[in-house]
Amino acid sequence: MSCSLCGDSTPTIARARVDGVVWQPCERCYAAHLNAEGIETGCEMTPTTIHDQWTLKLPDFRAVRSEWQWWERDRIQFLYEVLAAGQTIIDVGAEEGDLTALYALWGAHVVAFEPNLPVWANLKAIWDANDLPPLSGWFAGFAGDNTNDLGLEPLASGNEGWPDCAYSVARGEQGFASYVESSTTKPTVRIDDYCDQFEIQPDVITMDVEGAELKVLTGCERVLKEHRPIVVVSIHDEIMRYDYEINPAAVHSFMESFNYRAVLVKQDGHEGHFAYIPDERVEVRVL
Repeated sequence: MSCSLCGDSTPTIARARVDGVVWQPCERCYAAHLNAEGIETGCEMTPTTIHDQWTLKLPDFRAVRSEWQWWERDRIQFLYEVLAAGQTIIDVGAEEGDLTALYALWGAHVVAFEPNLPVWANLKAIWDANDLPPLSGWFAGFAGDNTNDLGLEPLASGNEGWPDCAYSVARGEQGFASYVESSTTKPTVRIDDYCDQFEIQPDVITMDVEGAELKVLTGCERVLKEHRPIVVVSIHDEIMRYDYEINPAAVHSFMESFNYRAVLVKQDGHEGHFAYIPDERVEVRVL
C-alpha cells in the first residue's frame, strides 16, 4: 500500500479522514497534515473520571471528551464485574488505550493488540502517567484468522515491554487501521499462535475490531476450547455486512459451536455489545 498523497511505497500508518475523504498517509505526510491543521503533538495529562467510578490521567485531547459519563457504560460495567484482579484479559483493538489502562487499574494482567502504530505512543503515555504495572503482552498488529509472514516478528523489536513505535510523541487525530484493507501488509497473528508462544491463558477476551469480529474469533479456536474465557465483542453490524458479507448471526453460531451462550449487554447505536459466556459458567449473569 502506497501513501495516498506522495505515492511513497513506505507502509502507511493508518486510515484517516480528512475533509470527509478516507486516505492512507505515510508518517511524513501525516505529520505535515497535523502541522498544517495546527494540531499540537505532545500532551498534558489530565485526571479524568470515567462513569463516576474510576479516575485515570488521560491525554488532554482525550480527557475533554464529554462521553466519559456514558460511553459504553454497560459494556465496561460488565467487564468490571467479570474481570477479577489477577486475571488476564486480551484487549483486541486497544486503540488510544483508555480502557486498556482501566483494566490494569482494576488489577488485571493486560495483553494489548493494536495495529495502528502511532497510537501506541498514546497508550504508553497513559500507562506511564498512571504508574500502571507492565503489560503482560503486546502485539503491534492485527489479531485475525491467520498468522502471516510478519506475524510474530514485531515482538523481537520490543523495548522494555513496549513496541518501538510506542517511543514517540503522543498526539490526537491518529486515524484508525482496518483489517479488511491492511491485514495482508501489516503483522497479523492468530490469538491461538500468540498464546501458544507466550504461554498466555486468558480469562477474558474483549474486542472492538470494526467488523472483523469473526476473523478474530476464528483465530481463537484452541483458546476457546481449552481456556474457556468470557468473550466480550462489540459487533459492528453494518461494517460486517459491507466489508465481510456476513451478519451477526454468523458470530453467534460460531460461538454456539463452542458451547458459548450469547447475551446482549447493550445496543449502542452502530454497535451491539455481546457477551459470550461458556455454558458451564452458570453463575455469570448480565443484568
